[in-house]
Formats: sequence, C-alpha cells, structure tokens
Amino acid sequence: ACQEKALAHFSITKDTTGIGMTLRNIGRIYSKSGALDSAVVYYSKAILYLSKQSCSSIYNEIGDLYLRLEEYSTAFKYIRLAFKSLTEENEKTPLYLNLGDFYRKTGQYDSAHYYLSLAGASPNMYTKAGATLSLSYLEEERQNYSTSLMLRERYLQLQDSIRTQERSETLQRIQSLYKYNRIEKERFALKREANQRTLQLYTSLLIFFVCIFILTIFFQRINRINRDRYETELRLLEQKQYEKTQEHLVRQKEMIDLFKESPLYKKIEAKDRLSDDDWEELQKEIESVYQGFTAHVKKLLPDADITDLRLCYLTKINISSVQIACLLCLVRSTITKKKQVLYKKINGVEGKAKDFDIFMVNFR
Repeated sequence: ACQEKALAHFSITKDTTGIGMTLRNIGRIYSKSGALDSAVVYYSKAILYLSKQSCSSIYNEIGDLYLRLEEYSTAFKYIRLAFKSLTEENEKTPLYLNLGDFYRKTGQYDSAHYYLSLAGASPNMYTKAGATLSLSYLEEERQNYSTSLMLRERYLQLQDSIRTQERSETLQRIQSLYKYNRIEKERFALKREANQRTLQLYTSLLIFFVCIFILTIFFQRINRINRDRYETELRLLEQKQYEKTQEHLVRQKEMIDLFKESPLYKKIEAKDRLSDDDWEELQKEIESVYQGFTAHVKKLLPDADITDLRLCYLTKINISSVQIACLLCLVRSTITKKKQVLYKKINGVEGKAKDFDIFMVNFR
C-alpha cells in the first residue's frame, strides 16, 4: 500500500526516476511473495523510466524470474540484455550467477561451473553465497556428492557470516540512533534546566538498553540453538543421501562387472560385427545399469540418428574409438569428428573427442 501511494505521488510530480524505482520495488514485493507473473509486469514497466545502468539489474532480475518459471529461452534473452546494458565491469558477478543457473538448469554443466565460479569470486557476500549454493546443486546433479557436501558447508558458513554482518549493521544503526536521541534529549533538558527530567531520561535509557541487551542475548541463544539443530538435521540428511548414493554406485559396478563377462561384451571386445539383436541387447544392458539413459540422450540430442545413439552406447561402456570404428563400419577419423560434433550440440561449446568421452562416461 505504501509503494502504491509513493507511485501515485511520483506520478503527480512527474518524477520518472521515482516512478521507475517504485515500480521496481513493487515488482520485488511480488517476486518475494511468489506472484512471478505480476513481478514481471511491474519490472517491465520500470524499465521504461530508469537509466541504462539501473535497467541492467532489472533485466537480470527478470531473467531470474523466468528461470524460476522454467521459461529458459526467455530467461536467457533477459540475461543477455542485462550484460548489454551493464556500464560498470565490476557489477557483472550477479549476472554471472543467473547465467550460471541458466546453464545448470539446461544441463550445460561445464558452462554452468565456469560462470558460477566467477560469481563465487564476488566480494558481495550475498552473490558469493548464492553461487556457492548453486555450485553445490550442480555437483549434486553431476553426482559429485562429496564436493556438493563441501560446498553446502561453505554455503552455511557464508550464511552465518551474512547474519553476523546484518546483526552488526543493525547494532550500529541502533547505537547511532541512541546517540542522536541522547544528544537531543540532553539539549532539551539543558534548555528546560530540569535536573529531575535529565535524571529520569538517563534512568529510562538505562532500562531500555538493559532490555535490549537481555533480548539480544536471548535471541542469539535461540538462533544458535535453531542453527545447531538445522545443521545436525542437514548433516544426517546428507549422510543418508551419501550412503544411498554409494549403495547405488556399488550396485552399478556389480552390474557392469557382470556385463563384462557376457558373450555380447566379449563380442564387442573382439570387434565382431553386431546384429540388430545385439544392438538391442546392448541398449537393454545399458538401461538396466543406467536407467533412462537413452531418453536422456535423446533429450540432449533430439535429432540423433541410430548411429549417434550406438556411438553413445559404446562410449558409455568405455569402448575405444578404434573399436567403435570397427563396430560401426566407419573410419576412426569419422568417429572422432562425430564425437566433436555431438559434444558441441550438447554443451554449446567446442570440444575434443576426449571431452565427449569423459562427458558420456560421467553422464547419468
């Protein structure tokens, strides 16, 4: 309601900067309350009134909204607009955070790691914390659980630092306010020449700060208890997840070892020509170990043909390019070129055949 009144006032005075900032504030309110579509509307209106430098941060916030709405192409468009509107080089780190989240949510993990690492180097504690949390999610999606846990611990440490900094700033504001009020009240007391009023003033201030002190200690203790409880629960949850993941990896290894003893694998090692039934059996074996592998590959490579899929299957079980060339009746240089093309289609950047091999072996 206050922002709406401010907007009406600035509209009457035709203060374009005030209108733009107020529209932006209303957009942030809707964003915090989860009304993302309404937030986008107000941000878009604010852009019409603000300078290029201010628009950069708003474009970035709109990009974040579309990421939350899972409209990734639109989110990427606004993030690019944010970069184009940027006037200060040192203000790029919040943009890197959103760009890194975009690449993470679209499965482009190498690019995501690069930009999130840049954001993590920000001197801004909030940006650093956000980047650290996103990197932990990224490593979890890559199934690098130990790294993810380490980053999660780092994120919690940054959150503690942020809370400590906020408490310090709040205390400084309280102290500044107290000093100002004390000076004003002492001046009033001197003018009135009322010693009794001055004594009452100091007594009241003493009681006030004793209460503040007691309440501060009380809330610090409550916050510490809540934080310790949260960290304990998080550690237990992460430990259970880690144990579950380790069990899954052990089962996968056992299944892979069993498959390597099969006639089909020996046929592959011998570079014998595979029949359609053999290829179908290979796909079933891979799906039994890595559930949904074919569907995930097709999602990343919607235009992949049967040769591309077979190349992915063989690469997944760590078959060399020389063996793959024999099995697919192609020359080795063709296999190398295909791997480079597929890697670029998946990640959007150039890569070597070995990069494709590493990506496919680690792909879940």
